[in-house]
Amino acid sequence: MFCQKCENEISNKEISCNNCGEKITKRYLDVKQPKKEENIVMKILIMIFPPKNRVNRLEFTYGFLFWGAVWIINIMIIDSMNQDSFLAIIASLMMIIALVGFFMFASKRFHDFGRSGWNVLWIIVPIAVFIALLYLFFQKGDEGINKYG
Repeated sequence: MFCQKCENEISNKEISCNNCGEKITKRYLDVKQPKKEENIVMKILIMIFPPKNRVNRLEFTYGFLFWGAVWIINIMIIDSMNQDSFLAIIASLMMIIALVGFFMFASKRFHDFGRSGWNVLWIIVPIAVFIALLYLFFQKGDEGINKYG
């Protein structure tokens, strides 16, 4: 059994948590093991393909920062190189991959609140991009399971 407050492991005989002092009640009988920390970069890379399931607001923020960093690094490479450079061509291909990856990631965020992934196309409309991104960053996802997972 684990403490609800600090997630410290406690035995069935204890009346309070040794770590935080939280009083143990009957609600602790059904407590599952706490989630383990995961490497967020690996989680982002695994979540990209295929465009199924859902991502929450925090995961979307990390994904947005990841794909934004990939985009900016590639722009810097292209800007510093000759336009005919092989590295500039590779960076251009990476920008396309980053754009597709971001769209797939954003479609999963739309899935989190029960919307179709096709709503990601609002991001390419010049004025609607700001509204769509605000919606993706701040809209609370559905509680429990919806039709997307």
